[in-house]
Amino acid sequence: MCRILGVSRAQYYRYRSPKPSKRRAEDEDLKQRILRIFAEFKQRYGVMKIHHELNLELQPLQRRCSPRRVSRLMKEMDIHSIANQMAA
Repeated sequence: MCRILGVSRAQYYRYRSPKPSKRRAEDEDLKQRILRIFAEFKQRYGVMKIHHELNLELQPLQRRCSPRRVSRLMKEMDIHSIANQMAA
């Protein structure tokens, strides 16, 4: 099949099993950190507060994360903050 398509076997197998990209690996690391922060604050923190805590944690590593990225990752994990009911 590789001969017909004009590609080497090495290229074909590299295409079939690609390594995860750097961004995807970073996303997995951030997801773990987001879940830990989310649990630490009893599911009360939303995107902006998690974003703030995450950047405080990433600051010594000289890394940053945008609120949009935090929002996307939280949606992928299907986690939402619990809204407090205010007494009327």
